[in-house]
Amino acid sequence: MLNVELNTPIMTLNAIEYTINCIFNIVGLKETFELQVASNRKKVILRLNNKKIFFNLLTEDKILKLLNREITLNKILSADKAVEIPIILEKDAEFVTIKEEVLCVNADILSISFILLSRYEEFHYDSRDDIGNFEYKNSLAFFYNFIDYPIVDEYAMLLRPYLRNFLPEIEFTTNKYQIIPSHDIDELYRYKRDLIGFRRIVFDLLLKPNCRKKDYLTNVFNKEKDPFNESIYTLLHDSQRLNLEAEFYFMTAKKSKLNRGYNILDFDMDKFVGLSKRGNQKIGLHGGFGTRNNLELFRLEKMKLESATKLDISITRQHYLNFEIKETPNLMEENGIRVDSSLGYNEQEGFRCGTCHEYRLWDFRNNCEFKLIERPLIVMDITLFKHKAYSKKEAIHSIFKLNSRCIAVGGKFTILWHNTYVIDFKEWYEDVYIHALESICKLNCCIDPDFSIG
Repeated sequence: MLNVELNTPIMTLNAIEYTINCIFNIVGLKETFELQVASNRKKVILRLNNKKIFFNLLTEDKILKLLNREITLNKILSADKAVEIPIILEKDAEFVTIKEEVLCVNADILSISFILLSRYEEFHYDSRDDIGNFEYKNSLAFFYNFIDYPIVDEYAMLLRPYLRNFLPEIEFTTNKYQIIPSHDIDELYRYKRDLIGFRRIVFDLLLKPNCRKKDYLTNVFNKEKDPFNESIYTLLHDSQRLNLEAEFYFMTAKKSKLNRGYNILDFDMDKFVGLSKRGNQKIGLHGGFGTRNNLELFRLEKMKLESATKLDISITRQHYLNFEIKETPNLMEENGIRVDSSLGYNEQEGFRCGTCHEYRLWDFRNNCEFKLIERPLIVMDITLFKHKAYSKKEAIHSIFKLNSRCIAVGGKFTILWHNTYVIDFKEWYEDVYIHALESICKLNCCIDPDFSIG
């Protein structure tokens, strides 16, 4: 249920400035500007280089109607003419008009952008799933069917050529597209000396084809030969082979119902840190279940990882993507985290935050932005083969489609593949993950989503 106090403004002046700055960063415009809101709150007036830019803005009551799915969105072609994206714009109206020294953005691109970037929709929505996550089915992206498009970025790309023509004296920067493979290390060992480990041994011996039992039993409790341990190095070597800068998120959580738990000191971290420096691979914290709203527990887990790695840990992703927008950003920032990459949906791939660019999260309590940067997660392995139950071909189609939009807007295509699924879903790792990344890296261009998996 949406829980909004009507006497609390949604689009404060600070929120409007924050949203415009986010859009301008995507556009590549770094100039400072003066800002005011018209008395009727239907227009934002921006002054830049002795020129004016007007942004249309929904009134607060209409923003509430948007949040309650009571507004109809129209469609507009993206800047590259490849897709149609939803927009708050009167039918047949021009996106932008320019007259003398005034540029008018006739669409309201600010309200929906703020809702998505700030995660306003989940901050004020009470319902959560069984583990405390905001669900895709309760999002605007689900209702208006735009999860496949980074619509904040798409709006920015539509606006960019108008701004460049309107402000020829300003040099615009261009954001560079990047693939970021990321890997949550949920387990170090497949054959732990516990019930689950024993079941895996029995399963492999009885049901795995071509299992050489003598060699298997010799190595089953050799930690360095354990398949989950070796899979970490497989991921590392594949990223280095493809010249990609991957991120590895290690856990230090104690064992519990939702944390398999492992002793980080059992892993040869010195060896891994040394190898990871080749090609600028990064190491971060995979915050255990229970840390999303527990400052001290998060701090303890981070300290354990820093002790094991001898590194300052500044990047993180939550286990199960268990992120509470009301509490988690604050505790991450207080613990010295610089970048989080938790904001994707478990049950649906796509653009949860409406962007594939890094940006600062919004602090609702203090009406300002956090220092904490969010880099949204776009695709996760288990989403493809479990939650969506795709075929391999369908999974690759989805990866290529989402990646093509990241290319179009110069964003970061962040994909997650767990080390455990390198082993437990080996064919998916090779036929989907590796095939997709090799194809993307080889072509280095926008790939047709119908590209054959051969």
